[in-house]
Amino acid sequence: MAAHSGKPGGGEALVAFFTKLPSLQVPEEELVIPSDLERYGLSEVVNRLLGRDQPIPFDFLVEGEFLRSSIGRYLEAHKLSSEKVLRLEFVLALREPEQSAVDEAPEWISSVAALEAFPSTWFAATLYDGTVRLYEGAQMKLTTRLSDHGLTGAAALPTSRGSHLVAACQDGTLKACGFQCGSGPSSGAVSSQAGAKKALQACAIHEDGTLLAAGGWSMEVCVWNVEPETFADETAGKRKAPHQAEAKFTLAGHSQVVTALSFGKKEQFPFSLLSGSWARLSRRPDRVSSNSNDEIVSLSG
Repeated sequence: MAAHSGKPGGGEALVAFFTKLPSLQVPEEELVIPSDLERYGLSEVVNRLLGRDQPIPFDFLVEGEFLRSSIGRYLEAHKLSSEKVLRLEFVLALREPEQSAVDEAPEWISSVAALEAFPSTWFAATLYDGTVRLYEGAQMKLTTRLSDHGLTGAAALPTSRGSHLVAACQDGTLKACGFQCGSGPSSGAVSSQAGAKKALQACAIHEDGTLLAAGGWSMEVCVWNVEPETFADETAGKRKAPHQAEAKFTLAGHSQVVTALSFGKKEQFPFSLLSGSWARLSRRPDRVSSNSNDEIVSLSG
């Protein structure tokens, strides 16, 4: 599919492609493409920029909304000039689901988490027997025990060396460990003590790795600062004692069990933490920050 630099002529438009997918970056340069291109043709352009022999189907967003027409019709509908650069974010398109049996675990699986940036071949599953099972594709690679109590939820953050994983536990603690994809876990678990002894149901880790959060049957959300020893790297067979850390802040506001947590994206919703509960209510604290000078307020709204 033709694409070139320069100024658009008749039936052409000026675009720039970008993505948040780390493994699929392309130069953010201005390109002139046919204005009648829709999703399929735009995917061809991006795959050529990536130099892929096996094409990947993409979806495209303009200012956060999916593009569901040709470039020309979009420009016309929004009364935009074809000489104005249209920034197109590309994301992986949803394909027809492919079902395959990966593993039959000995206990209930409470949560799964990808250990790499998508598309990821490594993922972890937490179980109610207190173990984490690590998978590469359809192959179960190892099992490690984080607790003698059930693990009820998990969140992961890819790092330069592998991945950081946190797991909510029925004994009221938040477990943390590091995995090096391809070489197994970095040593044992790190235990961060929650303010209440009641079971946890959900957890989250901030995308910059500075904050952890967990909530559950206490109907509160606890927030921790990540310290160097939180995800201690036990190399060369040296096992370290689990690190214990009291929650820095406790956020109140829910009247039922907290079942879902997610930090807001840094570029769109900085200092935000979203939570949900059995009370059918979602809440957001006004401000959450790792800076000790910032005020943390109760959940509201």
